[in-house]
Amino acid sequence: MKKISLIIIIALLLVGCTKEEEVTKNPDEKNYANVSASFTGTIDDLLVDKNTNEKTLALVSFFQSRQELIDLSAIDQSEIEVGKTYKFTTDEKMIDMVFDEEELSYLDSPGVYLEVFGLKVIDITEHESNGLSNTQGLVIESY
Repeated sequence: MKKISLIIIIALLLVGCTKEEEVTKNPDEKNYANVSASFTGTIDDLLVDKNTNEKTLALVSFFQSRQELIDLSAIDQSEIEVGKTYKFTTDEKMIDMVFDEEELSYLDSPGVYLEVFGLKVIDITEHESNGLSNTQGLVIESY
């Protein structure tokens, strides 16, 4: 009987030692992150923004994904050609990190993270590809 009691006590102690402590976050504590993005896509069409009467919206196709409208108003569009593949680069913003990385998993396309974080395309360079390789990336550096 003493052996069984001793084994149960040791087992309970071992289970208690391996239990992870839950870290509570202070709701007043702010976490900040720098957010930027770059992605590759093929421009299918340039569309007129009805507010400015300029071709500032691009209908962009991404490899094995849907088309999205991307705002190009922050860059010079004179060199852009429909049907060519480009690498798009956004500005960098500092944001309050109000969600964790699991919640960021829904940010699966450039149009979504451009909208969510208010990022603007600031550079576009022709990409030597037929659009089959799509490099997309949302960069979040938290501190």
